[in-house]
Parts: sequence; structure tokens; C-alpha cells
Amino acid sequence: ILLVWMNYFSRLVLYSAAWAHTSAAARALRVPEPPAPAQGPPSPPLLQRPREVEHGWAMPYLAGAATMLGLTAVVRRISRKGTGRATQDL
Repeated sequence: ILLVWMNYFSRLVLYSAAWAHTSAAARALRVPEPPAPAQGPPSPPLLQRPREVEHGWAMPYLAGAATMLGLTAVVRRISRKGTGRATQDL
């Protein structure tokens, strides 16, 4: 029975505090603070960007593609040497 009463009174205190905090009189006493401005690095203007930036992804993409093709060729050559089929296919 003691736990039931403790639960009842704790909820009563919680709800009364919430009601007191959100009542019209309590809201009138609080002064709303203006939100802080968002801060971050400044963006560069779009008109002053160099032309090479538009396709800046092309060279890394081509380098990655060439590396994968080379790696695939090396792995195939190594795997063929292990099976003895390297001279038959060429």
C-alpha cells in the first residue's frame, strides 16, 4: 500500500509542477530568448568557382577504374598460373 501512495503522490507532484510551468501566468513571466544564429563555414559564391571544379570527380573516377582493371588483370594472371592454364589460353 505504501508503494501505491508513493506512486500517487509522485505523479501528483509531477503533474502539478508541469501545470504550474505551463500556465498562462508562468508563460507570461518567461521572456523568450531569440534563437542563436546558425554558425558554420561560409559558402563560396557560386559565380567565382573555377571551371575545373565542375568535373573534378572525373580524374579520381578514372584513376579508380584503371586501378581496378589493373588489379583484376593481375589477380586473373596469378590465379591462372596456379592452375596451369596460363599457356593454354594464350
